Amino acid sequence: MKNKNITLILPTYNRAKYFMRLLEFLTSASFEMDILILDSSIDEIKIENGRCMEKIEPSLKIKRLQYSSTMVGIDKILDGLSKVKTEFVVFCADDDFIMPQGIAMAADFLEKNPDYSVAHGYYLTCSLNRQPNNSINCVIDPEYYTPSWDHGDPVFRLCQHFGHYQATFYGVHRTEKLKENLMKNVRQFPCVSDLFGEVYLSMLDVIHGKIKRLPVFYYCRSFSGPSSGWETWFARDDFSTHYSRFRNGLAAELAGGTDYSDENCRRIIDVFFTNYIMDFCYYLGSDAHRLPLPAELASRYPNEKIARKFEPNPALIQESLCFGKKDFAAMMKLIKKYPVELEGKYPGMA
Repeated sequence: MKNKNITLILPTYNRAKYFMRLLEFLTSASFEMDILILDSSIDEIKIENGRCMEKIEPSLKIKRLQYSSTMVGIDKILDGLSKVKTEFVVFCADDDFIMPQGIAMAADFLEKNPDYSVAHGYYLTCSLNRQPNNSINCVIDPEYYTPSWDHGDPVFRLCQHFGHYQATFYGVHRTEKLKENLMKNVRQFPCVSDLFGEVYLSMLDVIHGKIKRLPVFYYCRSFSGPSSGWETWFARDDFSTHYSRFRNGLAAELAGGTDYSDENCRRIIDVFFTNYIMDFCYYLGSDAHRLPLPAELASRYPNEKIARKFEPNPALIQESLCFGKKDFAAMMKLIKKYPVELEGKYPGMA
């Protein structure tokens, strides 16, 4: 689908087969938007990626930027983003799939709704396993499915997002606002692997605008190895230092755009974050142990119900797949053609 106001950014690092799979998918979907590839692979993989692009071009409108394989991932992302001139931008990991129709719908929505900062749809996760007869079984599960966060008060939206956090980074963003928020993020958390950094960036999205969940299949994530969660971060010596930056930074952003005081904003963030991390403390992980809402928020919206957890709605997810049956079929075909996840290797993150 056409939308000349958006650029798709594909960071890649030493994952040639995944990279090939994604480009084949975009070609099969007649993808017509600008694509910017950020390639920091080692030299031999860069050559392999180049051969793949030669087979694809000129079917796709691709520009590739090459970086040192030792470059820090966030520096690569910031440099690539600085080159984008379109009004909207979206990222896709090299081992995932993003649906062209979903991108176009999200960009069109943002164009018509200036009070929204991010638009995306439903995300699925794909897991592969090999059967005794050597056939490949593919399991598709719901991944991100919460409703839109569209309340007019950013504190209320923040409460919703902390209550059931699902990442927003791969949604369609307004380019200039994402550049601004990424720089704020890097100043607070320069390490790309910092979990505080991921959540901080997403919370900035929510503070600065509403988040739209469109009824469309938007993104498929591949399971490409284990990742560390909050449970491994609690024991770190620098946890309190990082949390202090996290809280104070978000509180300043909130206070700057609302009539809540600095002190109230810091206290609000404390409550929201404590409720959020209780899900990672399995012996406390239930609503019975959650803290009450801050009085400032509860008194402003006494009749509003703030859901703490959402379950995937099978009917809505099934309906969303109807918007992209052709792309879904093409994706499934390529997943089985390139079952990279079954090779037992989990290369580094882009």
